[in-house]
Amino acid sequence: MLGATTTAHRRAAPTLTFLATRPPTFSSTTEPMEAENFLRMLESKFGLLNCTPVQKTLFAAQQLHGAAGAWWANHVTSVGADQQITWDEFKDAFRAHYIPAGLVRRKAREFAALKQGNRSVEEYCEEFNRLALYAPEQVDTPAKRKDRFLEGLSAELQDRLNLNMGGSFAEFVNNAIVAEDGYRKVMAERKRSASAMGPSSGPPQKFRMVDTTPSGQRYRSAPVPAPVVRPPQPAQQRPSVPRQQQSQGGFRPPQQPNAQTGSFPCYNCGRLGHFSRECPHPKKSTGQNPPRNNNNGSNNRNNRGPVRAGRVNNTTLEEIPENSPILAGMFSVRDHPALVLFDSGASHSFVSGFFVDKYRLPRTLMKARYTIRSAGGQTPALYEIEKLPITLGAKVYPTKCMVLEGATLTLFWACLG
Repeated sequence: MLGATTTAHRRAAPTLTFLATRPPTFSSTTEPMEAENFLRMLESKFGLLNCTPVQKTLFAAQQLHGAAGAWWANHVTSVGADQQITWDEFKDAFRAHYIPAGLVRRKAREFAALKQGNRSVEEYCEEFNRLALYAPEQVDTPAKRKDRFLEGLSAELQDRLNLNMGGSFAEFVNNAIVAEDGYRKVMAERKRSASAMGPSSGPPQKFRMVDTTPSGQRYRSAPVPAPVVRPPQPAQQRPSVPRQQQSQGGFRPPQQPNAQTGSFPCYNCGRLGHFSRECPHPKKSTGQNPPRNNNNGSNNRNNRGPVRAGRVNNTTLEEIPENSPILAGMFSVRDHPALVLFDSGASHSFVSGFFVDKYRLPRTLMKARYTIRSAGGQTPALYEIEKLPITLGAKVYPTKCMVLEGATLTLFWACLG
């Protein structure tokens, strides 16, 4: 009697020791990796015990509940109740039922196509790690893992992280989180700026261009709110704008500032200290040009190459009617948000140097040099971008643009042919 009790105690001892490790249980799942995790956790528990392969199967079978317990009972019946099943045989049968190869391949394809989309970096990282278990060959080195993670991030974050690929994967993910926070702050600030730019009601991407140069004229008949670049001419041979064109609301060359005060003379009377719309003197209907200051003569020229002069009108944005030929708003320029102004009559397209530097856009040196004159002074244009993509809806327009060096706004002038 004592011998039988001792034998029963010895048999119970390994089972109690196994249960003391708090092993996991399993019932059912739709995620193959949850089933794989169950096997992996059991393996770690068995590492704490001194048990045989058959004992491992008996211990694992005790942890199958519900649908999984019913599956195991059917499996034992199919192989024979008196047949001893080893741990490797258990794992093969378990994986064949709960981790089918077809489902694993499907999950691997999901990982290959994984993109951040509307997820935060943290949410994207969680999904990335979950699906990476199904495609270990794609992330079997730290470099491959970081490259695949970067590939799925949004275009804005990719540009910010491309030059910072060092460190561990955890550090790389942290850099992505920091970059995302910075990008969100920039976008929030741009949204506030765009809201302050116009009225709070009405379509946010429709504006009217209003001339705020001294003439005070609105460009409704002459489509030239964007920079107009003309070939170089000797100073003494440059024709002046006809008076008839000026009186009809056409383009008027911008005044040069006074050399001592830096102020612009009134277009109406030629005096300093006010604009033509505030001029106390009678309005001139002939549109005569006021006295000009010629201090900006040949001193600005050099012999490094041909210099071409363009002109930029100083404008503000207001809401415009539906039939206006001018459109401005926030659009995607090379996958980056930018304030874009379209003018069907413009001859050239421009992008600010601020925008180019911020997103590290590649640019090339132009054969000819240009100087863009505006009310704020002269802006050099030495570089260009051959095909800068502007996304309008589902269509992308590759646009050739001059880079306005020194421009601090992200305003992007464009003419689409």
